[in-house]
Amino acid sequence: MTFPLFSVGFISIMGQVILLRELNVALYGVELIYILAMAVWLLWSAVGAMIGPRFQVPEKSTVGWVFAAFATVFCLDVLFIRYFRNLAGAFAGTYLPFPVQLAALGIALLPAGLLMGLLFQWSGKILVAQGGRLARAYGIESIGGVVGGGGATLFFFAGIQNLAAAWICAGVAAMTWTGLCFSGVRRLAMGAMTLSLFTAGFFFIPSMDLATTRWNHPDVVATRDSPYGRLTLTRQSDQFALFENDVLSFETQSVDAESLVHLAALSLARIDAAAVLGGGMEGLLFELIRHYPPAIDYVEIDPALIDLLRQHLPGDWTAVLDHPSVRVVQDDPRRFLETAGLYDLILIGMPQPDSGAGNRFYTREFFRLSRQHLQPGGILAFRMRAGENVWSPATALRNASVWQALKAEYPHAVALPGASVIVIASLDPIPSEPEELISRLEKRRIRTRLVSPPYIRYLFTNDRFRETAQILKTAQVVPNTDAHPISYYYSVLIWLSKFFPALIHIHPAEPGGAAVPVFLILAVIAIGWRLRRNRRLHDIFWMAVAGFVGMVLETLVLLYYQAGEGILYQNMGCLIMAFMAGLWAGARIISHLSTGRRRTIPIGAIVFVVIGLVGAMLFGMIITHMRVGLLSSALLLFFTGAAVAGIFVVTGSGDMAKQQRAASEIYAADLAGGCLGAVAGSLWLVPFLGILPTAAAMVGVSLTAVVLIRA
Repeated sequence: MTFPLFSVGFISIMGQVILLRELNVALYGVELIYILAMAVWLLWSAVGAMIGPRFQVPEKSTVGWVFAAFATVFCLDVLFIRYFRNLAGAFAGTYLPFPVQLAALGIALLPAGLLMGLLFQWSGKILVAQGGRLARAYGIESIGGVVGGGGATLFFFAGIQNLAAAWICAGVAAMTWTGLCFSGVRRLAMGAMTLSLFTAGFFFIPSMDLATTRWNHPDVVATRDSPYGRLTLTRQSDQFALFENDVLSFETQSVDAESLVHLAALSLARIDAAAVLGGGMEGLLFELIRHYPPAIDYVEIDPALIDLLRQHLPGDWTAVLDHPSVRVVQDDPRRFLETAGLYDLILIGMPQPDSGAGNRFYTREFFRLSRQHLQPGGILAFRMRAGENVWSPATALRNASVWQALKAEYPHAVALPGASVIVIASLDPIPSEPEELISRLEKRRIRTRLVSPPYIRYLFTNDRFRETAQILKTAQVVPNTDAHPISYYYSVLIWLSKFFPALIHIHPAEPGGAAVPVFLILAVIAIGWRLRRNRRLHDIFWMAVAGFVGMVLETLVLLYYQAGEGILYQNMGCLIMAFMAGLWAGARIISHLSTGRRRTIPIGAIVFVVIGLVGAMLFGMIITHMRVGLLSSALLLFFTGAAVAGIFVVTGSGDMAKQQRAASEIYAADLAGGCLGAVAGSLWLVPFLGILPTAAAMVGVSLTAVVLIRA
């Protein structure tokens, strides 16, 4: 059963990545979609692991037909997700009701998640019945997950689109079916037929990709997947619109770029060097060139975006990329700034702090970095989304958290009101009278559709100018930082308030409070002590605790890595591979230690010590501002995975009957704990408390487990 277990891990991780990308496009919002989808996947897998009698061992052919069922329903899942907005009667650019989104998540992930849990349970039981150990089954599945995670990443970088990756995933499941259900000549014949069918299918994938995209975008010109998201370009007459993960990024007839560029550029008497961090193709570059700076560095994180627009937009729109003063740099803007020179003007055109990826460009650490690369008198400028006339409480607090972070590094700043607030900051005084900007506009002879002398006077003299400044200055909120991404938390509230309006008035407590960590520790102590005499429930509970802590620590590592490096989507596969490799190593090592004379060693306590050490190391790295790179993050995830697998081995060891039961109960507890950790860690603990207190809470829970768990 080695290859079937390997296939379970492979298609599980690759299938998760594929379905998460599809769901993020279909149900666009903040990263809440990813989190909820991961939690729902784990939940359905846990249910699948509990299906059927605990001690019944299925036939191999039965497992094979489940693989065949997965291959079929997985392809249908992808098509269902792409067509769901039509089923719900939604239009592009509109939000589905939250209950409808939850229904979509539940329906789309039910078949695949349920079958994954069932496949591991049955394959593990067969391996145990053949004389193997459940820990070995867990390790083999983990190795499959390593290959599946790496394959998903390599596919994207190789230019293989998500629909093609889904076809490959289904093909692996189908080939496993032929290996389990047939033998001899029939296996060769069925294998050849299956392989030929899936090979032929690749010729239809590009046209199918465009056709299914047209379900939501009838005017689609081109669509492309990249490691950062799905890009869809549409055209109506002379207007082109770019959607990133189905959210409108820009359209070619908008005037949004004018306000940011001209109001910032007119605050400077002269511009010798400028940097545009993202957003150049939405018009920022075109407007900035009109001020004739000799040197412009345009930094774009997603090279696929530039390639797509060069191929399909009119030449007069993309000509800015070939302008003599423009240097195009394909890099993460934050990493680029670390080695960049000095600029008179830095324009931030990155997405709003609605996600962990966008939030890192609006923290105190980023503002400190940008300050170090400004010439004396230089200007930093960016936009914050707001209401034209009235701000909700959550919107005010979100923008104020960014403002407070900015003011901690820039003594001089102004906020110009509008549907998007234009923020201009400098280390030196900024022109506060509109006439100075108007004079420069006239001298430079720049004609625009929006920014004009009356418009500039209006911005500086209307009542909202003073009201905006008062709101940002007096709001009781902590600064937005890498370690405490409070702005991201408010973005989640704002997004949820579209469906539950009462949430818009929630004001979270100050971060760093001890109530939540203490409550978690006391709850673990109470339940663990209560279950100490029931060995079966005792093992299930501590496996769930390990799954919960492991998932929260994984979330902390990923978020902190994203804050520092900004290439989480690019390297997600590598980090998942490190975690899955840890699962394999932990299962193998702890299984060896759990046999023979070493049975008396308190292995469970030792493994929870390892989990606590991972949390303590992360806590120390953050508090000392140590940079967490790819290698250090991978090592932290490796040891986290190894520790979780170690608890699985400890709680699932025993005679054949107990191991077969553990294939259902302990595996389900692992998944259920991970499900709860994904939701609680990402939507409550991290945004509400911050990364540091959450890491401290996980250390406390681990130390509690060290005392109470029985090896």
